[in-house]
Amino acid sequence: MKRILLSLVVLVISQAVFAQKNRAKVQKVNGVEVYVMNEPLRKYDVVSDESDFLSTIEWGSIATSGLINESASAKVGKMVKGIVKVARKKDIDFDAIIYSNGKTAAAIKFTEEATEENEGIAETGKIAGIPFYVMCEPLMDYVVTADKSGGVKWQSAGTYGLVNKTVEEDVTAFVERFKRLVRKEKVEAVIYTSGKKASGVKFK
Repeated sequence: MKRILLSLVVLVISQAVFAQKNRAKVQKVNGVEVYVMNEPLRKYDVVSDESDFLSTIEWGSIATSGLINESASAKVGKMVKGIVKVARKKDIDFDAIIYSNGKTAAAIKFTEEATEENEGIAETGKIAGIPFYVMCEPLMDYVVTADKSGGVKWQSAGTYGLVNKTVEEDVTAFVERFKRLVRKEKVEAVIYTSGKKASGVKFK
């Protein structure tokens, strides 16, 4: 009986630790909660069609006519600006923005009441089997064990920036740079906050 109880306790603790590892506090961009390649813990409804925003978001770099590949965080900033602009014009009431992939995004309205446990909290995912935290902060304590730069990538002048990478492509490229360190167990997860650098971390 004692062994069964002990096994149950260990199982519950393991599940709690696993859940914490997969949760993070998302950033606000221009005052808006943004879930980038992760999923809100709270239940929600989509209050806009993603196509509403596709033509309004300026994905390329304005300062360089789109000839330089901007950081993922800069692209998210423009995405939020474009969505807020359209939402105001169409009188769309929303609580947060979700970006999953490509060059589209959706505005959402939460249907579940906010609590200390779920407000601004996301369930994170994996890229190529590696846990990745995009513009969000893990709930578990961690130490940074490595940093990798994304670098500046110039695009062809003939394309006028139309081949500018998506946020999804940017963060996937970061994961590729950490694969070797993950195999050597020097990195457990990857965190991208802003700019053109990501960090490899290990949880305490």
